[in-house]
Amino acid sequence: MITTDDALASLCEAVRAFPAIALDTEFVRTRTYYPQLGLIQLFDGEHLALIDPLGISDWSPLKAILRDPSITKFLHAGSEDLEVFLNVFGELPTTPD
Repeated sequence: MITTDDALASLCEAVRAFPAIALDTEFVRTRTYYPQLGLIQLFDGEHLALIDPLGISDWSPLKAILRDPSITKFLHAGSEDLEVFLNVFGELPTTPD
């Protein structure tokens, strides 16, 4: 379980060794206009990481991964995940050209 900024930074550095990752978000949409992030699941082909957003204040390492067009991102229920990323990070993952 990733619960600190340092752990997130270490995870994101390790993920850069892989050409693709799978991402899935869990969120709550009760009595709110926007989904409230509850968990991010990230799989790099070998390791599964669960990222608890409550302990994270510096999202820049994950945002850098999402921006990196050399890392292919696979999303489950992509339209919902994209809405969460846009709401939480203010941007969408970059796609390859």
